[in-house]
Amino acid sequence: MEGPGGPYSFTPGAGGTADNRFGTATNGFDIVDLQDCAYIVKLSVNVLLTTGDSNPPPIWDEVAFCKNTA
Repeated sequence: MEGPGGPYSFTPGAGGTADNRFGTATNGFDIVDLQDCAYIVKLSVNVLLTTGDSNPPPIWDEVAFCKNTA
């Protein structure tokens, strides 16, 4: 995550299961301690094909948000 005082990092969860496909990421900071400002979270995932013929490049996404406690 990028923003004032960052970059900030997350540790991905242990992975999904049939009942929990999302998992949980943990961080080393408290959200309430972040400055009021805009932030960008950059996420990526590696995809493995079941045939094993090739490994496509990672899929990326970015989520922007503003923190404002006023």
